[in-house]
Amino acid sequence: MGKAAFALGIAGSLILGLLLSSRLTKRDYTGTVVSKPGTHPTCPTLWVNWDQPLEAVPEGFLKCACPEQAPPDPAGIAVHPAKDVADAAMPQDVIILSYTEYTSLGGTKQVGISYDIRRGMNRQTFEVAPSSGLYTSFAGTTAIPAVAGIVLGILLGMIPKKKTAAD
Repeated sequence: MGKAAFALGIAGSLILGLLLSSRLTKRDYTGTVVSKPGTHPTCPTLWVNWDQPLEAVPEGFLKCACPEQAPPDPAGIAVHPAKDVADAAMPQDVIILSYTEYTSLGGTKQVGISYDIRRGMNRQTFEVAPSSGLYTSFAGTTAIPAVAGIVLGILLGMIPKKKTAAD
């Protein structure tokens, strides 16, 4: 019985992990900074020519809360990264946005955001919101059936076996 509980716990973790993986979104976008106008002192803005379309991005990344939005530029898309990222970026820099999002079973949304700015051989990394917490939450939730199976297996293994007439 204990071995069966352990096996069911491991199988449950695998199935739960597969189901929860649909709630985990990881996107990496690469682009080139086209211009850095220096406008919007409260809202840092860069114009970036992205290599692929932006599907999943952080809130406020494409549209800021400012009443006056950045004017369109045919060479790139106006984006609003963190202030330290916008301050460090210069035209012709390669910028990489890593965006991770996880929605827990309770509906809580966790986000991880980091930027890499590459200028020649130099590379700067900015971690705006670490993604380690959401991966820990994902792994912890996925491990629950396995832990339950192990505990149940140990408890069922401690039950003494009934003696039969042959004993």
